[in-house]
Amino acid sequence: MKTRAEKIEELALLKETFAENPVLVLCSFQGLNVDADAELRGEIRKSGGGYRVINNRLARVAAEGESYASAFTGLKGMTSLVYAKDDPVGLVKVLVDYSKKNPL
Repeated sequence: MKTRAEKIEELALLKETFAENPVLVLCSFQGLNVDADAELRGEIRKSGGGYRVINNRLARVAAEGESYASAFTGLKGMTSLVYAKDDPVGLVKVLVDYSKKNPL
């Protein structure tokens, strides 16, 4: 279990990620094995994006007051955040291509 200090640090990092990246995509990675998850992370990084597993409650708190806050309501299970600063189309293309090659 994370300490309060670690949660505060993660909350600040999430807020920074939200502020710096205009493209945010919430994903469920349930059903992906470790190799598939590593492959997806690599493809996202190649496109200039980022990928991280998030704590649903902390993400909801970090998004409070933002126009996209409702997207974080009701999240359950394992959630990841995919984000990009510059190329939203490239990032979404990577996700779509990956999902076509790896249907769950």
